[in-house]
Parts: sequence; structure tokens; C-alpha cells
Amino acid sequence: MSKRRVYSWVRVAEIVFPLILLAFCLTLFFMGFKYRPRTRQLPQVTAVLTSALILVHLYSTRKVVRETEPMPKASRRSLLVLLGIIPLFMVALVTLGFAPSSILLIFTLMWTLGMRSVTTLAAVPVGTTLFLYYVFGKLLGVPLPAGVILPRVLG
Repeated sequence: MSKRRVYSWVRVAEIVFPLILLAFCLTLFFMGFKYRPRTRQLPQVTAVLTSALILVHLYSTRKVVRETEPMPKASRRSLLVLLGIIPLFMVALVTLGFAPSSILLIFTLMWTLGMRSVTTLAAVPVGTTLFLYYVFGKLLGVPLPAGVILPRVLG
């Protein structure tokens, strides 16, 4: 009787995610030609080096075959929530702005990953958002999205 191999979602991710990153690096490399010669050096060198590391990773994992159990349904649901929250965050970033959407993102990620402490669920998203706002908005002067809805409601 032959034993059927069951490949885990981790094995699939070990191949698919580097290929997605490789496509991103190639896009970055070719988009670099739109910049002036000295300006395009950093993105193109970064893309080439990252691509080389990705190819080394893919080469080193080519013979690794893992036989594992299929992914449980609860983990599948969590993975889908984690993947689905990113596009929702991008929409919320434009409509609500940086602070509310970041708080909602961090709260949802923590809840999905199993955090149930009320104080932690309240403190970490707010604290992280305030820290990021201070560092990027105030210290570095990066303009953070204000959103469309909240400025109209508040002002």
C-alpha cells in the first residue's frame, strides 16, 4: 500500500511567497530605469541583491519535502482573516485616516491571533499608533493620511 504525501500550506508558502517577492524585485528593477542614472542605483542594486537571496532560498529548499497534516480549519480561517485585513486596511487608510485605521488593524490582528486581554487589546493598538504617529508624523515629518470622512465630520 503506497503512502500518499500531504504537503502542508507552509511548504506551498515557502515557494509561492518567494516567487511573489521575486516578481516584486523584478518590477522594482525595471521601474528603476525611469529614474535618473544616479537615483536609480539604490533601488536596482537592492532589487538585484534581494533577487539573488530569493533564488538562493528557492534553490536550498528545492529538495526539502515535508509530510505534514493538512492545515486545521481554525488556522485556515485565521489565515484568511489576516490576508483579508490588509486590503481593508488600505481602504480604511484612505477613508478614515491613519490613526483610526491603524488602531482597528492592530486590534483585529491581535484578536485574530488569540489575544483576549481587554487591557492589552486597548493599550497596544493605541500606544503603537501614537508611537508611529510621533516618529513618522512629528520627528521625520512624513505626511500621514488624514482620511476623507473624519476631517469632514470633525472639522
